[in-house]
Amino acid sequence: MPIPNVSTLYQRIHSGSEGGHEFARLMKLLLQVDYGARGINFVSESDASGDFKKVDAYIPGDNEFKDFIVGFQFKFYPNKLTSNQRQEIVKSIEDALSENEFIQELNLVTPEDWQKDQLKWFEKLKLKYEKTYWAGNDITRKCHFKLHHWGHTKIVELSLKHDHIALQYFPELFPLGVGKFKLAKATLDSSACAWVPFETNSHSFYLDGLHNALTTDPVFDFQFKNSTSNIHLLNKIEIHIEDIRTKLKGLRQEDLLMSVGTIKFPLDFTMSVNEMILNNPLVLEAGKPKRFSVQLLNVGSCPGNYLKIKFWFYFDEVTVPTNSFTFSL
Repeated sequence: MPIPNVSTLYQRIHSGSEGGHEFARLMKLLLQVDYGARGINFVSESDASGDFKKVDAYIPGDNEFKDFIVGFQFKFYPNKLTSNQRQEIVKSIEDALSENEFIQELNLVTPEDWQKDQLKWFEKLKLKYEKTYWAGNDITRKCHFKLHHWGHTKIVELSLKHDHIALQYFPELFPLGVGKFKLAKATLDSSACAWVPFETNSHSFYLDGLHNALTTDPVFDFQFKNSTSNIHLLNKIEIHIEDIRTKLKGLRQEDLLMSVGTIKFPLDFTMSVNEMILNNPLVLEAGKPKRFSVQLLNVGSCPGNYLKIKFWFYFDEVTVPTNSFTFSL
């Protein structure tokens, strides 16, 4: 099923300062549950307490570099910015940089995707403010400050993953109703491959030399829950390659949800989106769960030592994205 063309939150939320507060509250809820599912600490203050160090929300750094935060700013602006709104964005960037010496990313979140001229303007800001530098205490680390813009497309993606929050705002995205059909679990199966998660991020993985008897092709474990009264068919899986770069670096058997098998698929790193068409669709029976695995081949031929991917599952009536998975190669 293609994703419905839904109007933006800028069109659905009342204008004015209260609309801006509502937009910020919704984004904080979506991001809190999204990062929480990956074991990442997403911190946001209440509207009444104001910004923390000139960001609306942030993700703290790791134990060695706690000040290396990822920051978020929520701006209830339309897709065509006024000169005053552009000035406010520049001021927000400069304030965040002045208050957070080691900020690693600043994600500017607005309710709409930007038009071409806004994107060109933002690219100039990226050239001006993005930087690479060295920082450290007892340990030295190479750091990168990056600017990102998230708009309507990103908000729809988050909404599709967290229907219990987004149903009120985007009911068209959920024809089956809230919670009746969902991806119950998406993880990498470390018992079937040599990849294991980092302690600070359950969706970020590295090769463990202690598991050299297992395949180095990552094997993903997907579990869907179909609580509807209808059969649903999985027709296509897309694998989106989001980033490649080089960085420094005791139950009864009948009670278990057993996998129906493994789909093996070779990644093509020349394509940003790899399509896996299922000529024989996978059937999800009414009122039953389904579990299966996907093994990605050719990961060892990745042109960088850092890989970030995401899965999109296309059913006949539902489209379901996963969180991003990252691999240190």
